Amino acid sequence: MGFLYDTSWLRLREAALSYALPKSVTDKSPFGNVEIGVFGRNLFLRAPNYPHFDPEQNALGISNAQGLEFNSLPATRTYGFNLKLTL
Repeated sequence: MGFLYDTSWLRLREAALSYALPKSVTDKSPFGNVEIGVFGRNLFLRAPNYPHFDPEQNALGISNAQGLEFNSLPATRTYGFNLKLTL
């Protein structure tokens, strides 16, 4: 029982925030709609009783090695922005 872990966890997988410019601003441009935004993926992972591992990852893929952990690291955190222009 010394190597059993409670793998209860909480994750914020993705968040996005966007803003559409008002029509009064886009009327003077060739675009009908302009929207800008930011996003982030894998922003937060809290697994207090399962340190340094990601509970969703399995280094072996689909296999019969259930309950074995082979040092799978958490997914990479990414940030970005987007710009959507509509004619």
